[in-house]
Amino acid sequence: MREKRQKILIVEDEPILRQGLEVLGDWGKNGLILIGSVQNGREALELMATELPDIIITDIMMPVMDGIELIKRVKIQYPEVEIIVLSNYSDFQYVRQAMKAGAADYLLKVQIDFDSLLDVVNKVGEDILHRKRIQEFRIPDELESERSAFLKRLLFCTEVEDKDAEKSAESLGLIWNSRRLAVYTVEFFKDKQELRGEEKAELLNRIRECLTELEEGMVRMQENMGRIYFIAVWNKDTSKILCEFLKKRIVPGNGISFRMAAGIMVNSFSQIPRSRTSSERGLSYCFYLGENTCFDCSQRHMDKIIWSLDGEKLRYACIVKDVNVIMEIADDLLKTAVSDDFMDPYDLLKSAEGILHILMVNVRKNEDNSSERMKQMQYFRQLEECSYYDSFYKVFRQLLIELTSAGEQDLIKSRNPLFLDVFEYVNSHIEEDMTLKSLAEEFHVNYSYLSQMFKNYTGTNFSSYLNQQRIQRAVELLKEGRYSVADVGDMVGYHEVSYFCKVFRKYTGKTPSDIQKI
Repeated sequence: MREKRQKILIVEDEPILRQGLEVLGDWGKNGLILIGSVQNGREALELMATELPDIIITDIMMPVMDGIELIKRVKIQYPEVEIIVLSNYSDFQYVRQAMKAGAADYLLKVQIDFDSLLDVVNKVGEDILHRKRIQEFRIPDELESERSAFLKRLLFCTEVEDKDAEKSAESLGLIWNSRRLAVYTVEFFKDKQELRGEEKAELLNRIRECLTELEEGMVRMQENMGRIYFIAVWNKDTSKILCEFLKKRIVPGNGISFRMAAGIMVNSFSQIPRSRTSSERGLSYCFYLGENTCFDCSQRHMDKIIWSLDGEKLRYACIVKDVNVIMEIADDLLKTAVSDDFMDPYDLLKSAEGILHILMVNVRKNEDNSSERMKQMQYFRQLEECSYYDSFYKVFRQLLIELTSAGEQDLIKSRNPLFLDVFEYVNSHIEEDMTLKSLAEEFHVNYSYLSQMFKNYTGTNFSSYLNQQRIQRAVELLKEGRYSVADVGDMVGYHEVSYFCKVFRKYTGKTPSDIQKI
């Protein structure tokens, strides 16, 4: 139930549609007040000078002042007002511009009925009320309100002048230690659902209290539309510092998880929206890193990896029931997704769905169409519900097993084939100088993913695993009694005898000489 009646303003140049929106449904019965309807952006701004709406519903293509320009001006003059855009299919490029300028949501004109419009209005309205409750709870004075409005302008307005912004920041006491800045966007979850309501308010309260523990002049925080935005001084350690801060001080023990993305580094206030946009896009790439992690857009490329499904090859493999070829195609997709850079998670999902679709059509020909469509929807839904790559990998391979009716020995179900290759390589090259970075380069796989994969499959990090294997091999060689301690150390990759003895004692509790005497 609404705390107060929210005010709606309609901006539409077509008289029939404008009048239709006015009488489309009973605004009052649904807790809303229609304060007026005008035919262009200029008239909207004139009306707003006397009465301010909570939500504007606007067309894009209008004479005098179009919807894009209206959004830009509203976000500068009245950043607390939210805007819903109406569009045609042909206007989609303008919808993207509108969302970039600060629109909260959009609706296609061909889909408009009062219920669908009301759903969008209610969603935006709830976000407004949620934001106001948080502000009332945590921002008691005028200075903090001005700071919040200023930070929001920095984040969402594309027409900020650097000199004016610097003066405003100084007058508000918002000083950063450097002009090398980046936006860090965070989303919080509980039970795989976005955190909302009182729990979200309490979380914001805790973050604000704990932010004082970080270096003075390093970071400022702003909440908007359910997301947390940190505008922070950029350096190679900031992502790690913020990630550790959230893991240790904010989310432990309460069942809450987060994902965070660091936007590109910028050198001025006017460029902050670019950093914010890249960080919002980067959130989806946390899919590969797991929960409570940060994807750094300054250190990784997005949209660089392209994978094409060879549909004819896959269809032929289905016809001749060649499970190995089917799995080779699937494994190639999975490996490509986590190579030097990450594939767009949406592209990975659609490529995997493409493989499953071809298998459904060519392997299960005897099922009736309705049953096949239902099964395919279930398969796709299982993939879409995977929050992270590890679960996606397991679900995808399990679906392949089900579709091909292959045994575990054919599909190597329990192990990632990429890991098996890496595992075999490490064990056969333990005497060589080897680092996780060199291993990632050798297999053309992303460094962070390889690090996480080692921990998942061995229970320890790469460095510890390599030392364990080297020491295990060293014990075998020492027991043979044919080599000196220095020679054995050199044979397993330790070229400094003192360091070899130190590591050996750490893992065995004995010296190499003790083993020789056995």
